[in-house]
Amino acid sequence: MTDQDNNGDSGFQIVHLSPADEEFSRALAYARYCQQKMARYATWLFMRMVGRW
Repeated sequence: MTDQDNNGDSGFQIVHLSPADEEFSRALAYARYCQQKMARYATWLFMRMVGRW
């Protein structure tokens, strides 16, 4: 891997994504979204059961 491949300064800059990588990043984003949604629902349910909301 040369400096030209990863642009040298930024190691996390992705220039081109293969279709599998795009699908994987989309799946990761969706998993994060589902996790946040479930955490919000659990908080709401807990508050309802406790009776403070």
